[in-house]
Amino acid sequence: MTFCGPGLKETCHFIVAIWKTKNFQELAQIWADDEKKRVVICVDDLDRVQPVIALEMLEAIKNFLDVDGCVFILAVDFEVIQSGMKEKLGVDVQKTSGKSFFDKIIQLPFNMPKDSYDLKAYLGKLISETDLPYAEKMDKDYLREITSSSVGSNPRSIKRVMNYARLINLIRDENKSREESFSTRDSEILYAIICLQIAWPELFAHFLSDPTSDMMLNMENWEYLDRTPQLKPLFERAPDEERLKNNISTFFDTLFSKLDEDGDGQISDKEFESVMKVMKMAQFTSVDMKPRPRDQLMQMIKNNSKGNQEVTSFLENVYQHSSIYLNSEFVYRLSGTRYVTLVYKRKQLGSLVTLKSNPLVIRLNANPETLKSYVKKISSNFSPEDLENIIVSLDAVVRGVGEKEASLTGFGDAIINTKYLMGKEPSEAIRMLNLVTDATSAILFSNE
Repeated sequence: MTFCGPGLKETCHFIVAIWKTKNFQELAQIWADDEKKRVVICVDDLDRVQPVIALEMLEAIKNFLDVDGCVFILAVDFEVIQSGMKEKLGVDVQKTSGKSFFDKIIQLPFNMPKDSYDLKAYLGKLISETDLPYAEKMDKDYLREITSSSVGSNPRSIKRVMNYARLINLIRDENKSREESFSTRDSEILYAIICLQIAWPELFAHFLSDPTSDMMLNMENWEYLDRTPQLKPLFERAPDEERLKNNISTFFDTLFSKLDEDGDGQISDKEFESVMKVMKMAQFTSVDMKPRPRDQLMQMIKNNSKGNQEVTSFLENVYQHSSIYLNSEFVYRLSGTRYVTLVYKRKQLGSLVTLKSNPLVIRLNANPETLKSYVKKISSNFSPEDLENIIVSLDAVVRGVGEKEASLTGFGDAIINTKYLMGKEPSEAIRMLNLVTDATSAILFSNE
């Protein structure tokens, strides 16, 4: 609170009077002793605390609103009050009482004109001042989408991003002798990563722990965000959890579109190289980019197939278009040089094995007969012959290895007969493989 007096003598008398004052009413009247003077109290940043705390602060302020000569200026988002009412009193009360509570406190509402400035033009002006390479050529629509979905349209938040960008550019200048050429696209990716770190530090740290295109896809998945414990603090302080999740999805989809140069809906290792390059340049990470475990497995399979065109065709036309390869929630954990463990929602779904005798073995964590029954239950398009030939038991495969009983590396009791699928049309083979994988996932979680 700032008091302004006409001279030193009056100010001294005022301070002495405050010292003797016993209540707020008397304090206000010391200054507002005539109609020309007012005690003005400004309360800002109420949207930066938990909604229920903001509500409690307003309830406390309400006790002082009838003090003569006193004016309160409150900077508050109506949605924050609604969220506080919902948290404290429940959804039903919030629906009926949220606005009436707001109206009782606020005598003169004024909505800040958020759209009074052109965000795209504002970003264009500020980004040019950061001296990032090719700043003037950066896609302004992209900048606007990345900014509004992460740090928002508040000028103060945007300036924080720009200040950080200037700092990063100084680091880039120092490392020019060691860095590769920097493109407009690299600057755009760097800007997105800066926004990610400033807006959602927990999300940035989680992405940094495994900076891959698979992780980017996971970030768009609300269920993945819910079950990741490292992200819990991020959602605890969010006034609107659903809006936050939607903003995260929008952010990563916008970045994904920028990385997907060929427009095929996937991010290849080559397309993802820019992310690793700018992160290393900005010293976010010192880790060199490594192939994804699923891509390492593909290379091992190709090495074992020794140019077998049937296997190569299956990989390119079926396997790499199936959910078992494309679904980022299927996590590949490299386990030695011959197989990967397939993990789904923190559970072992099975394993993918490559052997010289059989370049691609898909093992799933389900009883073969149970799996057949479940597939038959969820799809009527599987003939009995298809079911018997596609899903085989581990014992049957092991017995076929040699005359004597043998063991097979990997994990999972049901094995997908990939050789049988190779005889199907690619679209049909993809459909069958997806159904069997989905059935295994369902069985795995059926007891929860």
